[in-house]
Amino acid sequence: MICNINPYKQVVLFFVLLIALVGVSPVNAELWFDDAANSEIIVLINQVRSNPWAEAEHLGFDVDGLRESLGSDIAEEWDSGLPALIPDERLMVAAKEHVSDMLINRYYSHLSLDGRGLEERVVAKGFYPIFLAEGMGAVVFQNVISIEEASSLILQGLFYDAFNGGREGTALLSNKVTHIGVAISGGQIEVDGVLLNVFVLVVDVARDASVPPDSVVLWGHTYRDLNGNGEYDFGEGVQAVDLGLKGLANMSFSPSSLIYKHTVSGVDGTYYFIAQPGDYSIEYRLDISGADSSLLEGISVANMGEARRVDLAIDYYEDVENEN
Repeated sequence: MICNINPYKQVVLFFVLLIALVGVSPVNAELWFDDAANSEIIVLINQVRSNPWAEAEHLGFDVDGLRESLGSDIAEEWDSGLPALIPDERLMVAAKEHVSDMLINRYYSHLSLDGRGLEERVVAKGFYPIFLAEGMGAVVFQNVISIEEASSLILQGLFYDAFNGGREGTALLSNKVTHIGVAISGGQIEVDGVLLNVFVLVVDVARDASVPPDSVVLWGHTYRDLNGNGEYDFGEGVQAVDLGLKGLANMSFSPSSLIYKHTVSGVDGTYYFIAQPGDYSIEYRLDISGADSSLLEGISVANMGEARRVDLAIDYYEDVENEN
C-alpha cells in the first residue's frame, strides 16, 4: 500500500451513511441514463489503462514506490499499456439495472436486495464470465453539478483505490478483463427535510468464457465457505491467493508438454488459467507468510475449447488470519 487515506472513499462513505439514516425519503424514481456520458466514462477508463503511471502521478502517488509494491509483472504490463476494454451491452444493462435498484430502493451494496451478486446479475443477461469484478462509487451534494463532473470525481476515487490495491478499483487496471459495462444515474434524496442530489456509478468489468483456439480454460474462485454449504457464494472470495497450475498436456509426451503456470486470485477470489488439454492439479498458497498449501488433484480437461470451473475452498485461511 502506498497511501492509507483515500479522500474519495469518504464520498462513498457519506452516501452510505445518508441512505442508512432513518427517515430518508426515496430517491426520485424517474431515473435517466445518459448513454453519451457512459461512453465517455469507458473512454476515460481506457485512456488510463493505456498509461496507468501517468494517472498515478497525476493523483500524487510516488511512482517508484508504487512500481516496487506492484512487482515486476504488473509493472511491465503497465509499461506497455493495458489493452482497451470492449463495451458489452449485456454488462451495460446489468450495470444500469443495479444502479436503478440501488437508487430507487435506497441501498448501496454489490449484493442486490434479492440476494444476487454480480455474477448472478450478469449471467442473467447472457454474459458467462471466467473473470468478473465490479467497482462502485457515489457523490452526494447540495448544489447542482454536471454528470461529467460527477463521473470525473468518482473515477478519480476508483483509480485512487486501484493504486492502493483496493477492492473497488483494482480490476479496472487488470489485464485479466476484456469487456466493460458502465452506468451512472442520479436523483434526489431527502434527509431531515433537506433535498440532496446524488449520482451513483457502477463499472462492471469481465472476461467472457470464450476459449482461445487449441486451448482450454481452468477458472473459478478461491473462497472461505462461510455458510458451510460446500460451494462458493458471493462475498466469500479470498483475494491475493497464489495459485500454481501443474500437469501434463496430452498433446505429446515430450518434456515441453509439462505445464507450470502461476497466477494470483483477484477481486472476489477470481482466477483463471489458459492451457492445453491435459491432466492438472492446482496448488494454492495464501499470500501471507507461513500459510499452508494444498493440492487439488485430478483435474482433467480433454477437449479443446473447454472451460472448466474449479472453486477452491481455502481450508487454512482462518488459522493464518488468527495467527497474524
